[in-house]
Amino acid sequence: MKFNNSMLMNSLKKSRSFKLVKSKIDDVMYSTINIFTIDCSVKNKELIAHFTHHKCGTTWFNNSLNKISKRFGLNYQYCDQENLESNTDIWLQWHSEVNFNKLRPYVGSHMIRDPRDITVSAYFYHLWCDEEWCNIPKKEYNNMSYKKYLNSLSQEQGILFEMKNNLEKGHTTGSVIEDISRWNYSNPQIIELKYEDVILNPEDWFVRIFKKYGFNEKETKKALKIVEKYSFKGRTGRKLGVEDKKSHMRKGTPGDWKNHFTEDHKDEFIKQYGDILIKLGYEKDKNW
Repeated sequence: MKFNNSMLMNSLKKSRSFKLVKSKIDDVMYSTINIFTIDCSVKNKELIAHFTHHKCGTTWFNNSLNKISKRFGLNYQYCDQENLESNTDIWLQWHSEVNFNKLRPYVGSHMIRDPRDITVSAYFYHLWCDEEWCNIPKKEYNNMSYKKYLNSLSQEQGILFEMKNNLEKGHTTGSVIEDISRWNYSNPQIIELKYEDVILNPEDWFVRIFKKYGFNEKETKKALKIVEKYSFKGRTGRKLGVEDKKSHMRKGTPGDWKNHFTEDHKDEFIKQYGDILIKLGYEKDKNW
């Protein structure tokens, strides 16, 4: 079989290492192109804050808000509140852990996702992720790391394990899902977002988000281009729903839990989290 240059390039483009290198090169080129920032109408005004949760579009927002800040000459932080600096213009808190009483005047956004999709997405991510905590052997995992132990289970067992363990114990204030349940959804300073809405209609939703942030029309247009660059397709080269099991952005499709949840998963989920899906507007009752 003969390979021509086009076939070789297509083969390279499908490799994970090629995608990672290309991503880094794109970031460097983007930063170089945007050395000259523009004046921004929101600088030195209210703090802009985005609050999110594990597997709820955090990477997308982090990359986008970071580059938007650089383009607009704003100070950006991705950190806990205790490390938030007084001159920060845009702040992302990925556990949605915040004491609003100690926060200076702000506007912001908060993103959630169907907790069933969070569970499935976290399961597939933790099968391969290189985060330190996931690779430390522990007695409770038969002296294996969380990742290795998860890989020793069947998919059905693994999703149950993920539901009972990491999402329950791997967070400083309880489970990711319980954090979502505890959030105050009636704060007028915050625009509430669902991953499912934003991922399927990003331009419309980001226009609303940037309006909440106080961006003018010119700033919004520039910011939308950055958001598109760091979208699922822009970052992976794949259409939404095309799966890469060893990518942090695996599939992105809303409702993927339907392809993986069994009756046992459903029963365990309801046992642990009760009517949370009804509270969040994802279901009308428990007969899903």
